[in-house]
Amino acid sequence: MVDAKRQWWPRGRIPPREPRPRLRPAGIGLVRTMITTALGSCFASEVRLWLEEQGYCVFGVGEGGQEPPRPLYNALSIRQEFERAFGRFEPSEPLWRTRIDGEVILLDPYRHNAAFGSEATAEAELREYREELARMLRQADLVILTIGQAEVWYSRRDGAVYSAIPPADVCDATSDAWRRTTEKENAEALTRCLDLLAIEAPGARTVLTLSPVPLLATFQAKEAVAADMANKRLLRRAIRRAIRERPGRADYFPSFELVRSLGRKAWRPDGRHVSAWGVVQVMQAFERWAA
Repeated sequence: MVDAKRQWWPRGRIPPREPRPRLRPAGIGLVRTMITTALGSCFASEVRLWLEEQGYCVFGVGEGGQEPPRPLYNALSIRQEFERAFGRFEPSEPLWRTRIDGEVILLDPYRHNAAFGSEATAEAELREYREELARMLRQADLVILTIGQAEVWYSRRDGAVYSAIPPADVCDATSDAWRRTTEKENAEALTRCLDLLAIEAPGARTVLTLSPVPLLATFQAKEAVAADMANKRLLRRAIRRAIRERPGRADYFPSFELVRSLGRKAWRPDGRHVSAWGVVQVMQAFERWAA
């Protein structure tokens, strides 16, 4: 039996320094006028912010494309949002109804922290969001997808993957469950995204990358450190498989490998999130690689 404390990522754990790998240029032709977007785990927001600060044309959702998409921590959630954008995702459970400080709040189960005060507001916002997401993807010259984790909570009703653990007053043990996704599932989710982009945005280039940020906690009966590394290995294989099955559709950028080779300076004090210095090192390497 694993000590429950070990199922959480140990605060302040920072990997030792290793040699920095050399990257072979991908020849994407990255220039500041290219319309770029980044979706996925929390590291995608770091990618997006750095590109914006360097003057690249980064497009999102919201008015004028200025709002970044909410975090999507796994490939299955990214696939669902692609399908939602193009009218192909109709979950059996469109909203959660919960209480926060005594007030009834509606939550989008598939987008992190998307909350609404009424069903009418939720319906209007979701309709607008779908249109904005579709526009963002269709206009992009370069789509960067950052895959974070392999563990998910999902609905047994239709298999839809939630963005987070269901609230306690919503979670139904008969229909909501946790599981570790498979390499095949993740590869299929990524190839589905690539197929949709080929139809809806045929001129866009796609970059797949694995987030260097470890999981916060695991529901597996093992230490978080071991679970995280096993999950990252699984996801790296899934990305490689998706690229192999859709030749010429996507390139892999090794953000995971870069950060974990840069040593202590690449990490914030919590030992989980990438430091500002680490982001700069990775993104400068990305800029050279994608030129």
